[in-house]
Amino acid sequence: MRHFLKFFFEQLYTTIAWAYDFVAFASSMGQWSAWQGVAIDGLPDGRILELGFGTGHLLLEISKRGHVIVGIDSSKQMGKIARRRLRKEELSMRIVQAAAQYLPLPENTFASVFSSFPSNFIFESSTLAEIYRVLRPRGVLVIVPGVERITGPIDKRISLIWFADTLSSWLYRITGEKNKSDHAWQRNITTLFTDAGFDVVLEGIKLPRADVMRITATKRTTRGQAVPSKQ
Repeated sequence: MRHFLKFFFEQLYTTIAWAYDFVAFASSMGQWSAWQGVAIDGLPDGRILELGFGTGHLLLEISKRGHVIVGIDSSKQMGKIARRRLRKEELSMRIVQAAAQYLPLPENTFASVFSSFPSNFIFESSTLAEIYRVLRPRGVLVIVPGVERITGPIDKRISLIWFADTLSSWLYRITGEKNKSDHAWQRNITTLFTDAGFDVVLEGIKLPRADVMRITATKRTTRGQAVPSKQ
């Protein structure tokens, strides 16, 4: 079951990308947009880059807020879906099919880069090097790597929602989508980003029915000693 579900989730980015939105909504029991939104709350002003834009919901949301945004995704199928969504809203922006490890973009271009629920590509040293290159000095990288815990509603008398969130938690745990944010993981992530030239803060964001991890990394002007961050 674990291998089947993991394989199925992987296909959502390619052969059955048309089903991505439905599966994301159903497997999160309606929480998907709230989880994703944690990645874009409080982004600084200036040009924005989204890595792994998927079906384009956050591209649309940020554009409606008046920001200039560029999208990168390695999936051809996701690009087609996102373009259709943007055309329907009569919006035009640059979205590119490319790998995050080799960004076809000039250096010092973006005030912020973000990625919500990306696969492990986001933690590769080549990806972080490219993000560092395209960010402006003191630019910000925001990553929401996953859900720490699906808590369910505060009032357990809402039995249907409680059951749905329990099922959602099981699905994310069995497929490996649930974020493993223990102390060892946090130390490794902090070291990874520090070595890549970032000052990093890890936060657990509490939502009404889940706790979501957010990584905020600020590009240092030099790759030398890190600046201590307030947790």
